[in-house]
Order: sequence, then structure tokens, then C-alpha cells
Amino acid sequence: MTNTDFSQDASASISSHRRAPLSRIEWLFLIVAPLVVALVAVSLGKDGDWDFANYHWYNAYAFLNGRLGFDMAVAHQPTYYNPVVDVPYYWLATHVSSWAAVFAIGLVQGLNIVALFFIARASLSDDLPHRRLLCIGLALAGGCGATAVSMIGRTAYDNVLSTLVLAGLAVLLSAPRRPLIVFIAGIFLGSAAGLKLVEMFYCIGFAAALFVIPGDLKSRATRVIAGAVGGLLGWILFGAYWAWVMWHNMGNPFFPYFNTLFHSPLVGTGDFRNTAFLPETLFQALAFPFRYLLDWTRADDVPFRDFFFAISYVAIPVATAFWIAGRAARDGFVTREAARILFVFVAVCYVPWLFMFAVHRYLVGLEILSPVLIVAAIGMLPFAFRRRAIAAAVVIALALAGGLYSFGVRAPLGDPYVQMINAPVIPHPDNTMILMTGTMPLAYLIPELPPQIPVLRVSNYMTDADDHTLMTAQMRMRSDAFKGEMYFLISEFEMDWAKGDAKLFGFTFDPASCATFETNLGGPYRFCTLTRVQKAAN
Repeated sequence: MTNTDFSQDASASISSHRRAPLSRIEWLFLIVAPLVVALVAVSLGKDGDWDFANYHWYNAYAFLNGRLGFDMAVAHQPTYYNPVVDVPYYWLATHVSSWAAVFAIGLVQGLNIVALFFIARASLSDDLPHRRLLCIGLALAGGCGATAVSMIGRTAYDNVLSTLVLAGLAVLLSAPRRPLIVFIAGIFLGSAAGLKLVEMFYCIGFAAALFVIPGDLKSRATRVIAGAVGGLLGWILFGAYWAWVMWHNMGNPFFPYFNTLFHSPLVGTGDFRNTAFLPETLFQALAFPFRYLLDWTRADDVPFRDFFFAISYVAIPVATAFWIAGRAARDGFVTREAARILFVFVAVCYVPWLFMFAVHRYLVGLEILSPVLIVAAIGMLPFAFRRRAIAAAVVIALALAGGLYSFGVRAPLGDPYVQMINAPVIPHPDNTMILMTGTMPLAYLIPELPPQIPVLRVSNYMTDADDHTLMTAQMRMRSDAFKGEMYFLISEFEMDWAKGDAKLFGFTFDPASCATFETNLGGPYRFCTLTRVQKAAN
């Protein structure tokens, strides 16, 4: 059989998978699985993690209430992230109930399992025994990965946007040679990148996968163009507006990132990425999936252990070597066309992720996909079918058993979602300004304050109170010109930091007179009255 014949058979196989009706068991699974994830999210309670407290809650509030420029840098760099993805959760939590918000985000996160089921359904060979049950099993395994489970109900949204990534991949695999299908898949991938810029590495992998779908030059070019147009349309739908807002107001469409390119005068020159996890040597880069198995701090801020991607990292190159050498098993577990698309997609996604971020939770989409990748790779090995089947089952079971789960900071469900305890008294909110400083996440407190109060974070991950950036100059000018009551809102653990920054901005305060309060999600916090230091006469 020639490669062309095999590719045609593979394409026909994928097409037949797409056309086959779902059984009652499959329908039941696809309905129940997301509901179970939603119920797990409810059982875990409210998200109260660092990112939630820093910007996910605040950004939706600020967007819905037009606070861009009214507040400044209150959530560090994320103050200026695209807030669209945060709005549904915030709106449900504040207009319906915290129960509705947590259930809804869990339900959406459960759609990863649905998307993975359709990826498996489009990829597994037609003559594979118990094929329908295998699709269900692989979807469950992907949904039970360490990071996928740990992020249930959390508002980091990596496992929300992975539903778009995996849905796009499922659409592509359903009929990869049809330009319209490629266009639709591109919309899904572009939408993910529009909602959260870090998802762009998935778009790079998607583009690379289009190049390896068989066909003549004209058909390949048509598919690549269709995918690019779809991706651009998805990005325009969800990302273009905010990029324009940032360009118009901040001088950088991705503010503050890539400022070496866009040169916004508000902050210094730099790209402002978190480089804490990036490998420093070639060996560290090559060994990265194994290094974070030994020490989770090399790839994330919260404990985790995920064997799925590390196994894929080894299995795919080994399987590919046998494939290139012409020794791959002819009765593989997935079609060759699906394997080609999946392997290239994953490999090309991984490289920009590794050198731009190396934050494992960004890779959750590939972790969820890993059971299908592992089955595809092991299915190519030149051993007896039964041995390959047992090996795949054992490897996936051991990977699941070895996972380390960490559910982050959670709080019992109840309304209001955020509630101040011993809230500070602000007698004249119409004539008040609040300053913040330090690194601790404080922006989630702002929606609980009177809305007429502007809040400025005079030190943050972009600027310092004593630097010469335009952003600091603007905050200094606003605080100098303000004639009303001034307060400092700070974490109790950063009082010394606050004293220094207050002095730099021409204020002083008495720590002993600061009010102390907490919320149902964190604290303690200090609310301090600022006294303006009188300048000596010349």
C-alpha cells in the first residue's frame, strides 16, 4: 500500500467516524460528564486563589464600570488584561449567586472531556475492539489529569480556554482536508488566543498541523489560508476590541507586554513576562518535563505532579522514529492521518510554550490530550497488538495514579461572593483617594469600596514609587493635586514597604492607628489614614 493509498483510507476512516451516530451510552456520557465536573466544582467551593484576588474579580468589575484610567495598576500587569473572559463568572456571582457562578464554570471546564471524546472518536481506527468504550475511557482519563482536576472551579481560565483549543482540534480531525472545516477550527483557536494572549502557542501548533495534511500544493495552501482567516476572525471577535483600547489608552495593544517593540511611554522598556520558570540551559530545556516531576516549583506556583505529558514527551519521538524507519505497526490504534496531525500539533505547541512561558498550567490543553497521544504512540510500536493494548492501559493507569492534585485556596459557597469583615469606615467617599503598594493581591477589595473612590497602586510589578516612568509621574501628579482624604490600603505583611512608598509620595501615617480588617477570602489588611508632609519653604 502506498502512502497516498494509506492517506486516502485514513481520510475515509476519519470521515466515517464523524458520520457514525452516537449510541445512547455515548450521549449519556457526554451529558453527565460535564455535570459531574460542575458538581465537583460546587463541592470544592469558591475560588480564592492569588490570581482571583489579584485581577479576575476586579477586571470584570472595572470593565463593566468603566474604571480604566480611573484606577491605576491596582492588579500589576494583569490590570490591563482582556477582561471579557472574566465577565460571565463575575456577573453570575454578583447577579445570581456564587453557586451559579461556580456551577457554570465547572460545567464549561467539563466540556474538555466532551471535546476529547470527539478527538478520540475522530482518531481511533475503525477496527479497534470496543472502540466506543475506548473513546469514553480516553476522555475520562484526560479529564482526570492532575492539572485538569486541580483547576476545576478555579478562575485561571486555562482549562476554560482549553475547551476552545480542543474543540478546534476535534473539528479539524473530523474532516481535515475540507477548507470549511479548517476555517471553523481556526475560529476556535483564534478565539482562545483573543481571550487570553498566552493561548497563542496553540495557534502556532494548529498552523503547523495544517501543513502536514496530505494534498497537492493548491489544496494545502487553501487549507492554510482558511485556517489563518478563521483564526484571525476568532481573534477579532474576542481580542481586537481590547487590543484597540490598550493601543488607544496605553500606547501598546498588548500593554505592558512586548514594550520593547511598542514603546509605550507609561512604563519602561521590557516585555514584562514572568521568566521565573524558563530553562536556562539546553539540558534544562530538553529535560524540562522530568525536572518538574522532581520539583514542581520549576513549572508552577502551586504543587502538582503530572506524568501524562512527560510520557507523551518520550512516547511520541519513539513512535515517530519507528514510523520514519518503516517499522511502525500497521494495525495502529489511531489512523496515520490523525497521528500526523496530533504529533505535529503537540510538538510545535510545546516549543514556543517552553521558551516563552514554561508555566505548566498553560499547557493543560496538551495534558488533557495526552491519553490520546499516548495511545497513538504506543499503538505504533512494532509489537503484538495485545502487548501494545496492555501497555497503553497500564501506562495511562499509572500516570493517573501518580498525579498530585492541589485545589488552591477555596472558601465555602455563599453570598456575597466577597465580604469584608470589620470593613473600614470611609466617612467622605466623594472626597477620598486610596493608594496601594506591595506585591500582595488586593484588587478584589476594590468592588467592595464606594465606586467613586479612585485607587492607585504606587508600586507594582511594572513601576516603583521612586522611578521615572510616566505611569508613576501620573500617579504622583494625581495624588499631589488631590485635596481630599487620602488612605493607604495594604497587606499587614507589607507595612514596612508601605512606609517607604508613603514617604516617596509625600505622606506619612501612624501604623498604630491603622484599621485592621479581613474578608471571607483573605487578610488581614490595614487601612491607614495618610497625612501629607508639609514641604519646607525655600
